[in-house]
Amino acid sequence: MTTLNEHSLQSSRAASEAGFTLLEVLAVVAVLAILGTIGWTYFSTDRTRATALVARANDVAKALVQFKQDISCYPVTLSALYDRTQAQNTRCGIDGRAAWREPYLPRAQFTASGNLSVADIVPGAEMTIVNQAGGPGQQWLLRVTGLPADLLTRIAETCNGAVNAVGRCNVAPAGSGAGGSFDLLFDETT
Repeated sequence: MTTLNEHSLQSSRAASEAGFTLLEVLAVVAVLAILGTIGWTYFSTDRTRATALVARANDVAKALVQFKQDISCYPVTLSALYDRTQAQNTRCGIDGRAAWREPYLPRAQFTASGNLSVADIVPGAEMTIVNQAGGPGQQWLLRVTGLPADLLTRIAETCNGAVNAVGRCNVAPAGSGAGGSFDLLFDETT
């Protein structure tokens, strides 16, 4: 027969064996904190890159509008925004070098074809100027290519306010392994 003290001791041992120790709880909290940090870093990095990419596109769009005000039309390549010699060829066929007033962009990296490299934000990505029929006449777009699919979602949220919202930015998923793209509409002409 067990005494009251032995029964109480056995009950407290059973209760302590059934629960978690403070050390176990702290280990679980630490693992969850590490996983949360990794997840937060992943999503905040994409958000940061999306914000930087949309901001860069907006800066280039402003530079293009200033270029058009000075020269009367847009350049064939974005390198004309920094290098006067590249302003020789414009979209309307005139030589823009005489009217070219200043570097419209701060020092930037350009590809051999005159596109703007945005590899500092997304390795391998580049920006070009594109025009296409749309709206009342021609739409002028900045197209950024070579983007991973997960970043496109963040770009749509950053630029348009929501993933499925219609706005200045249109995202296109990757096709045949080439990487996705986004277009920023910056001008429409009739």
